[in-house]
Amino acid sequence: MFKKQGGFSRPLEPFAGFTVMEILVILTVIALALVLILNFAMGARKKARDVARLNNVEAIGKALNLYLTGSSEGYPHSEGECLSDSSSVGSSLRSLNVINNMPLDPRWPDTLPAPNPEEDYDGFCFYYTSLEYDYFTINYFLETDEYSGKSGAQKINP
Repeated sequence: MFKKQGGFSRPLEPFAGFTVMEILVILTVIALALVLILNFAMGARKKARDVARLNNVEAIGKALNLYLTGSSEGYPHSEGECLSDSSSVGSSLRSLNVINNMPLDPRWPDTLPAPNPEEDYDGFCFYYTSLEYDYFTINYFLETDEYSGKSGAQKINP
């Protein structure tokens, strides 16, 4: 039997469907595409959290400098604490209205991590120390190498 199609005659064959090999190749291509897309999305999320962390640390630094201009005692004294609205430094900054709310880490905003990010690399908090009148240190954690040149524990000073 022949079927005429577009002026040409060709034999009529029943549709054979896809072979198992063709289906496996298609599934493999789809799986690889999904892995690449998810990997890109996770990297973008980490970079976005790092940008938020850097902005938060900058805001905290500005608030501390405003606090210094209005205080005769210097920066708030602390032997080390994770900054939050309820921490002693957070309360001091909020009482002078130099900051409305203490910024928290974007990944785990409600989790209090281990107290020192230099010793605990899962410590995602802004860890403040000030033992001197005119000096403070804030330790924090970055997930990517994109902005500081290296991931891991970071430190800022005035």
